[in-house]
Amino acid sequence: MTSLDLSELENLRSEQVSVTRREVFHNIREKIQEEKVLIALPLCFFLFVTFLGLCIFFERNTDRQAIVSGITDDIMENCNFEFDGPLMLMGFKGMDDVHSIRDIWEWMDLGFWPQVMWQSETLGQYLLYNQIIGGARILTQTYEEDEAKCNSKIVENLNMKCMKQPEQDFLAIGMDDLALKPRGIETSSWSTGPTFSGRATLARWWLMYRNGTDNESLTSHRQTLRAMRAANTINRNVKQVQISVVMYNADVNLVSLTEANFFLSRTGMIWPVLRIQTLDPNVFRNHWPNLVFLLIWCILLCLNILNDVVTLIRLIHQVGLKWLRMHLPHGPLWYSLDVVGFTCGLMYLITMLSYYRQTQKINQALLSNITALTTNATSMETLLSDIEIAEHDLHWIYRAVLIIYPINLLLRLGLAFAMQPRLSVTPRIVIVAFTDLYHFLIVLCSFVLCFACFALVMFGRYLEDYSSFPRAVIATVRMLFGDIDWEAMKVVGFVRACVFYVLFQFTVGLVLFNVLLAIILDSYEEVRNAMGASAPTLLEQAVAFIHNKRMIWKKERISLQVIWLKGWQAYGASMLDDSPITADELQEVVEGLQ
Repeated sequence: MTSLDLSELENLRSEQVSVTRREVFHNIREKIQEEKVLIALPLCFFLFVTFLGLCIFFERNTDRQAIVSGITDDIMENCNFEFDGPLMLMGFKGMDDVHSIRDIWEWMDLGFWPQVMWQSETLGQYLLYNQIIGGARILTQTYEEDEAKCNSKIVENLNMKCMKQPEQDFLAIGMDDLALKPRGIETSSWSTGPTFSGRATLARWWLMYRNGTDNESLTSHRQTLRAMRAANTINRNVKQVQISVVMYNADVNLVSLTEANFFLSRTGMIWPVLRIQTLDPNVFRNHWPNLVFLLIWCILLCLNILNDVVTLIRLIHQVGLKWLRMHLPHGPLWYSLDVVGFTCGLMYLITMLSYYRQTQKINQALLSNITALTTNATSMETLLSDIEIAEHDLHWIYRAVLIIYPINLLLRLGLAFAMQPRLSVTPRIVIVAFTDLYHFLIVLCSFVLCFACFALVMFGRYLEDYSSFPRAVIATVRMLFGDIDWEAMKVVGFVRACVFYVLFQFTVGLVLFNVLLAIILDSYEEVRNAMGASAPTLLEQAVAFIHNKRMIWKKERISLQVIWLKGWQAYGASMLDDSPITADELQEVVEGLQ
């Protein structure tokens, strides 16, 4: 059943043309929805802009990256050991070249402590603009060993022991989760503060710049390191060694936590991982624009949900809860997204407040008696623990909410676009092609998984990217978009690599991708033809909306919402049936309708 254009109602009176109530009121409901969308689009846009402002000014990613890059480059390039010759003029091994327990001690003794801790004659100054607070902490996680854990008869003959079950990490793979070098935040569930692994025994040592009133030196720190080495502090029972340093940069007002980690795998590998986290101890020191964006965003968020609540309450009062869904200006999904968006916004404020309170605690510690803080290992341990809580616990909860909210805005914009003829082309293509698309997706996923299994068998023993099935799937998906490490693949075997590559590109790259393109193009033509060439643009709709509101304000027209409610009062649930209605009858139902 097609909808009747309201502009034709003027002709119905003279011609006494009869149409159905469904046509008239369905058309009115579409116009009401279009008006609501025209109002909702600017609100979505301003919510996005203000939220973007929050992310930019609160996150300060450029300043954070600058500090992280400076520290990372210096440690990776300049903290060297294995010096050449008796004069020790050049070290040719760095952090990535640590492969044994001996190398860990040599890297700390000859590389990290001279280059980072005692780089400058000014006590604690690092890279000219960073101030090291207190000193450095060395932490180890140790697990017990047990012969029964090995569960092998060979163990008894060789007199060996196995490490008891350590903490597992679902992001990593392999023996003790360390078969391959950790990537990104892998191993973070058990290797970061403040609690670390619940199954390990923790040991901490602080090497401070001041031991009470006496100043330490590089020589005294080296003597401490060598004494710890002689005491066999790092042995085969140790799974992780971490050196933590807290720094402050006054120019960008950021506290940085540098963690040099060495993970000892039971397969004999030692994986070095450098983690550097930054936090702002006082995010509101510059009240503008931080507070301005936060205030505007909160106001828009509240106005959005308040408008929905007022609309729902008014409609429930006018038509009752039973018929509420029939009279909603938008569909239930729209209001569900508004509730989810408001909940995400509320969670963002709560997590930001919790994170802010933790950073203020750190800020107050730095504003207190700094001499007592930097000469007392217990006070420094408390400060470092507070920073670890902020960076490894609260910060990730806070960022998780930051990730969810833009997804909600994206879905809300998609629903808004679906109500405008020309903006709705893309959503309608997906809707029209949905049946073909999800059947195509089944075929595509089946082929990708089969090729991932193929790659796992062919390259899994030799290439890290194919060593596990999840990694093989990701590598295969990357191949769909041209990210192919051909040089590594052909080392495994030129013929085998050619067979795999040609089969994959022909089957998935040529055949399946062209099928997907054909589905999209066919759906586009269908949607484009249904829309017609006369569909109004967004600008035309906005001009018509403003003109209509102006006529209503002058009382030269009646609001469509009023006409809709008058129809409900007159016809009730039968207002959308196929009973005929004339222009005279509509004028009788709606008083004052011209």
